[in-house]
Amino acid sequence: MNLIGIKLKLEILSEHTSGVGAAYHWYGNILNNKINSIVFVVKRINNKELVYQSFSGIEFNLKVYLEPLNDGTKIDFTLNYLKPSPRSYESTNTLF
Repeated sequence: MNLIGIKLKLEILSEHTSGVGAAYHWYGNILNNKINSIVFVVKRINNKELVYQSFSGIEFNLKVYLEPLNDGTKIDFTLNYLKPSPRSYESTNTLF
């Protein structure tokens, strides 16, 4: 994923690429902040909702709400996160 200020790479860790139990390793930079997180899909309701939970790195929970429309899909999301202190982030970063 390459957007202005965002350079992330994705590694798929699970046998399946989507759905509950899918696991991803996201790493790179967002606005000069180093990112290195393992993320799991913990809930999925087809065409309605996806929930992701981090397992390591920056602690977060992402909920994505989908609403099919005639000309596309409306997406709303909530992101709750806790950025670790630099010292604790360095310790989680060395795991990978």
